[in-house]
Amino acid sequence: MNRQTLAFLHAHGITTKPKSLEKMLVDVIEQLPSVAYFRNPEHELSKAEAAELEDGGFDLTPKNHGRKDPIGRYAALYAGMLSKSKSVKETAKMLGVNPSRVRQRLVHERSLYGIKRGSEWRIPMFQFNGRKLVPGIGKVLAALPSSLSPVSVLSWFMVPNPDLEAPEEGNSRRTLRFSPHDWLLIGNPPEKVVKLAEAL
Repeated sequence: MNRQTLAFLHAHGITTKPKSLEKMLVDVIEQLPSVAYFRNPEHELSKAEAAELEDGGFDLTPKNHGRKDPIGRYAALYAGMLSKSKSVKETAKMLGVNPSRVRQRLVHERSLYGIKRGSEWRIPMFQFNGRKLVPGIGKVLAALPSSLSPVSVLSWFMVPNPDLEAPEEGNSRRTLRFSPHDWLLIGNPPEKVVKLAEAL
């Protein structure tokens, strides 16, 4: 990995060593379902099935999605989450609590979001503002369905939501749309975000 790439990663908060980052990416890709989609659908279909689909207007030509490849993007986002995550011990130190308290919040209360990898928990940093939790995020995390994938959780928190709008300060005619993360970060009450989480 060249210096420019390392500088780019460091500028985005990724301090994981290149070999470890590569291993994370391989681990993430290995965990993905192998049948999510096929590069060449004809390999999975009989000749009769392929002909019928093509007669119906389907294009079965293999596609190269390049940088827009949905599986590649998912794997990269997931690996990025893991590379910026903390261990239970590191999280406990940040929050000034015992590691057992962090595990309790992960497992029993679900007021802290973590990714279980083998016997180890990784705690993604999107739920923190510096060394503190984003205000109210614990209530929202507890309301999220546990079936959501890590990338879905991250995306839901970070993408602006049309149900989270407020007038711009000093300009009542202009409305701002917030992501759940930013809504909480600026000190809005979490109840509205909790309801959105429960509706997922």
